[in-house]
Amino acid sequence: MTKVEEKKKVLFCCTYGANRSKTGARIYKNLFMTKYIGVGLTPLGKKLNHDLDWMEDREKRKKQIKEACDWADIIIVMMTGHKKVLLSCGCNAEKVFVLGIKDQYDFMDEELVSLIDKGIEKHLNIKRVKK
Repeated sequence: MTKVEEKKKVLFCCTYGANRSKTGARIYKNLFMTKYIGVGLTPLGKKLNHDLDWMEDREKRKKQIKEACDWADIIIVMMTGHKKVLLSCGCNAEKVFVLGIKDQYDFMDEELVSLIDKGIEKHLNIKRVKK
């Protein structure tokens, strides 16, 4: 009896987890076990401040990011800044790949899908069969 190979766990990360990483997780869900997260440590729409509540939220957020990284076999980030955030949370740099995709696309935008496909093929040598 042969052992069935388990799907790789792939975490897609962008700033807010709304468009780029969500698109990546969606289009690769049949090939991998996928999750997506936003790794922005500054609250959405707020200026950086140093009040105690926000700092406690930041530490909780870092813990959530670390847990997501620990779950993943492979981590796909959209920009170098996202990788820096992951590393500051204690993630393993060897499993992080940067695609270099700016935050200018809507969820499932055709150009975004194409850029993610090209990045995955380049870094992981995997080509997705498009439906």
